[in-house]
Parts: sequence; C-alpha cells; structure tokens
Amino acid sequence: MIYTKYSKLNVIKLKSHVETVSFQVLRHAIQKNPSNVIYCEAEGKIYGIISGGDIERDYFAGRDYVTINKNFTWLYPNESMKAREIFHEKANINVIPVIDKEGVLLGDYKRWDKLNLKRMIRGGVCLSQNIYLIRPCGVFQEKQKIYNDFKTFLQSAGVTVYSINWNEILNSVDQAEEVFVVDWDEYWAVNSFLVLSDKVDMSHKIKTFEQFLKHSWMCEYLHSINESVPVLNLVFRETADSRLLPANFRNKTMDRNLEIDNSKVQKEFLCELYTPEYAEQIMHLPVSVTADISGKLKDCKSKYYNVTNGERHTAGQPEWYVKTVYFIGPCFVYGHFVEDKYTIESFLQKRINDAGYDVRVTNCGSLFYFRRIENILPRIEELPLQRGDIVILYLDDLSIPGISELNLMDVLGGSNVEAGWVLDNAWHCNHKVNEIYAEAIFHALEDALSAKAESHKEKSGEEIDVVKKVYIDRYFADYSPEAYKKIGSIVMNCNPFTYGHRYLIEQALALVEFLIIFVVEEDASLFSFEERFSMVCEGTKDLNHVMVVPSGPFILSKKSFPEYFVKEADEDIIQNVENDITCFAERIAPHLNINYRFVGEEPEDAVTNEYNLAMKRILPKKGIELVEIPRKEQNNKYISGSLARRCLEEVDIEKLEELVPESTVKLLFAEWE
Repeated sequence: MIYTKYSKLNVIKLKSHVETVSFQVLRHAIQKNPSNVIYCEAEGKIYGIISGGDIERDYFAGRDYVTINKNFTWLYPNESMKAREIFHEKANINVIPVIDKEGVLLGDYKRWDKLNLKRMIRGGVCLSQNIYLIRPCGVFQEKQKIYNDFKTFLQSAGVTVYSINWNEILNSVDQAEEVFVVDWDEYWAVNSFLVLSDKVDMSHKIKTFEQFLKHSWMCEYLHSINESVPVLNLVFRETADSRLLPANFRNKTMDRNLEIDNSKVQKEFLCELYTPEYAEQIMHLPVSVTADISGKLKDCKSKYYNVTNGERHTAGQPEWYVKTVYFIGPCFVYGHFVEDKYTIESFLQKRINDAGYDVRVTNCGSLFYFRRIENILPRIEELPLQRGDIVILYLDDLSIPGISELNLMDVLGGSNVEAGWVLDNAWHCNHKVNEIYAEAIFHALEDALSAKAESHKEKSGEEIDVVKKVYIDRYFADYSPEAYKKIGSIVMNCNPFTYGHRYLIEQALALVEFLIIFVVEEDASLFSFEERFSMVCEGTKDLNHVMVVPSGPFILSKKSFPEYFVKEADEDIIQNVENDITCFAERIAPHLNINYRFVGEEPEDAVTNEYNLAMKRILPKKGIELVEIPRKEQNNKYISGSLARRCLEEVDIEKLEELVPESTVKLLFAEWE
C-alpha cells in the first residue's frame, strides 16, 4: 500500500456537480497525468471519482462520456490500518481517497506491493524475444527502481528490450506482441488511455511485470510436465478462419451485455431444450455456482448441476480407465449455462467411450477464479497426475511455445453455428457449441488418447512428483543440504514481523546449523505476502545460515489448511491439519534434509494450537523433532502481530517501536512519507 499526496493526484476541477465527464476531457486529463483514478472536484471539495473500469464499461456501452461515481469509500488522515482492512475485505477497491472534515481531498491510499524480482525469477524464466517496457508514469520512486531492475534482468537474459514512454504507446502497440508495465495501477492508466483513444482492441497486449514473471514460471512448469503429461492450451483468438463466422455472430462477441432474462434470447440459446421452467433453472446456475475458500466449486446436488469433491459431474465416466483427461479453466470449462450432461467434458467423455478408449474425463473448472493465470498453477499442483494423463487448460489466451494449442474461434469458423448459440462471447455458449468444442478437442487429443498407458491401478509408482517440480526445484535450486547435519525450519505468517518472530528465529538458530524460514504465501492477511516476505528478509538479513522462502501451495495454504485463514475449527480441521503436516514431512522435508521444526507456544489461537498438537503427534514419527519455544514477552504481555496492528490503528508509533524491529517500521512507513 502507498500513500500519494494531493499534488500528485489526477484531479479534474469542475464548476458544478455535473453528472458526467466526456471522453475528450478524460483523455486530456490522462495525457497530462496518467492514473487509474481521476478525482472530480467542485467548489474545492471532492464529490466523485472515475476509475479505469468506469471508462471501459461506458465505452463498451457505446457512450462517449463517463458517469461520475458519487458513492465511493473514503477515509480521514491517519487511518492507514482501516485502508488495509478495506483492501483486504473488498477486492474490487484499489484506491481510497483521504479527505479532511470539510470534504477537501488530501491524498489517497493505493494497493501496491513491491515486486520481489529475486524471489520470482529464481526458478528461471521462459522469455519472449522482443519485449516492450513502458517507463513508469506514476510518481512513486520505487516503481522506477523496479523498472530498472526488471529491464536489467531481461537484458542479461539476452532479451531485446524497447523502452517507451506511456504516451508513445499508440505508435508502438500495433507492432508489439506484448507490452509490459510495472504494476496494476500503471496497467489501468495505460488501458484507459487506449480505450479513450479507440484502441481498446489492443489493450489485451498490456501486461504487468508480475504477470510476465508468473506467466514465465507457468511456461517453465508446463514444459517440465509436457513430456509425461501432454498439455493442450485452449484459446479464443480471431484469425482468417474465425472471420468466416457470420457477421451477426462476430458482432455479438463484442457485446458486453448478458441478456439471460430475455425470453427471445433464451429460446435461441436453449434451442430444442427450451421451456420456461428449464430456462429459469439453467440460465440462473450462477446462483448456485459458488467457489469455496480454496477456489474450487462447492459440492452441490440438484437436478441439473452436481459437484462432488470440487469437481462437476461428467456423464459417462468409466469405472475402469488407464488415464485421465483433466480440464482446468473458467466458465465455459465447468459449463456455466448448461446441465451436467451437456458440458464439454461430458460430450468428450461420450466421444471417447464411443471410440473405445479407456480414458476418464474430469471437470476441474471453476468460476472466475481460474481465469487469472496465477490461480491456475495451484489447481494443477493438487491433481494426482500420472504418466500418460492429459491436462487441458485455458490460460487467458496466453500462447506457450512448445505447448499444443487449439483455437476454438477457428473451430467455430469452420462450423455451422448460429449467433443465438452464444450470449456475449464465444465462451458463454450453449450445449450445441460445447459439442462442437468437444469434437475438436477429441481430434486434437487422438494421438495422446491412443498412446499406450498402464492401468491407473497398476502405475501408482509413476505419479508425477508435483511438489518437487513446482516448489523444491523452483526455490531450492542452489541449496546444498549435505553441507549441514542439523537443519531446522519455521513456518511464519508475520502479520507484521515483530520482535517475537525475531526471538523465535534466534532461539531456533542457536539449536541448528541452518534454518529455513517458510513465509506463508497465501494473501489472506492485512499485510500482503510481498510486504510480509520483505519484512522477514529485512528483519533477518544480519543472520548467517538463514534462508527465507515462500511457503508455496503446500504449506499452510488455503488448499492444504483453509481453517487457518478463517480461524474457525470445523469438522474437517483434523483431516486438513494432518494432510498439511504429512505433506511437509513426506514430500518437502526429505528433499531438504529438515530434521527440526520450530514453533512458538500458542496460548490464544485455538486453530493454531490444534495445528501444533498435530505436529507433536505426526512429525516425530517422520523423523522430525518438534521444538516448542516459549513466546517472548514485553511488559508481561506476549508480543504479537495483533498487538502491533492495534498500535498502528491507534497511530501509537512509540509503542509500535517497542514491538517491531526498525526494519519493519521502515517498510511500513516508507511508502507514506
């Protein structure tokens, strides 16, 4: 999170409380001061805001103006902790204006994380040949440093880098394959400029540095499994073949308005299946299609929609099979507007059964969760992949060299399709389109389907070691465990990093030769993972024989132990605790030669206490000694993250400095000065 002073904000001063602002005025304002949010003032006081999302929505609605948002969240000065709480609880809010008692705008808080390039690139990167970088248009100096470091990293890897200013984008975007900006705030500023310049069709080329690094790691991982587990990447990309589609179909894919309650639309969409009762249930499946804390679909039983263990039902699955086809992706993958038997997976399963292959098709799709590229990898990681299995993905139209690709727009271009078979785009489609997609996927997979494989019951020893491929190999490539006999570990959240955490680390380090600190990577705390990771790195950089790494998806994640993040003990807590600890003991610790795990005493948190008790039961049986260390006290009170957060809420800096190291204080306040 950063704080920006009024003088650096993008402010439009209006004579009265008008309702709208023209695109022409907004384009001029963004040319002068690129920003994700534009503030509207009248009579010296803020009365509305306009975001990049507002601009995009009104553009697609066919307007040449934006309606000013007068219903916005704001804060008074010295309410930084409230800002963090709002950002934590409301993912759609990215900027919060700060005003005084009279309604005068003073500045704003923005979501922002310092990109830890060293952490993100240590596994290696699959690079494009030519990269366009947009110099930061924001005022925060740290952005310029990240830009310079990223540019140096690319050049050292042999990449040709073209540096351009934000206002040169119109001259460069046509010839560029991809254009990268430093963060999401910069992304929305450039995206707004493209929209207001009527270049919205080019906005898909703009990506953040973070996306580039995560996409690159995705490329590396998929390449690593592709030899033993074939991967097929689904895309929706317009080409000469897809332009064969009827004009009314192609126009519809540019519409952003879902008319699911229009009876004419429903009749065209559902075709021979239409009845008013059927339409009411099928077209409103989103009411029941919800994801749990781990991102999976929630289990559900109904007439048309059924989910078990987070997977939607696939009709015709065989009891005996030699390999599995796993589908991972968003709405069209799990079948947003169709019943179970009309999903792509069910159609493909029938086609495979008819062809005589002993192959099972599994639907691992979810809501919008897996549309984001960074959320796809954790879903793959938990699959019980075995040699010969097949993975089918939708990667938000990202192409990966060396990975097979099927363009579904081309598939439709070669088929006799009606415009009414889709709603607003080709992935909000009906059962007829799903059958067309399934047939094309079947032909794309024929070689992989027919390749010889052993029975799933006979090849348990050939399961892909996903933990090693996606975690150990990424973060421990330069680690030499044979150099030490006594290696310890600590798993920490550090929300924020306090003297209590430092004390636990020092006590543990006194008992071992080398200490690995796993920082909980799940972004479910008031302080983001990047902030917490930086706090631990800075707070321990003076210590020798200490390694700080992200915990990844296998240690205290929403996937492995969701109760930790909601702090509620449910009926699954015992099983989830044991699964998390067993994964650490059997699939992580042996690779790293970890023989000690350290924890602090937990007198207050029932969920964490349950976790500690389970470690006492399980770890000694796996050859790992659990060492519980008494917590550090200050004035007869335990030093805790909650106490530090309270000091921040009360802006009691003097008391805060008694609880957290100087390095933490600097990280907390450097962005606000």
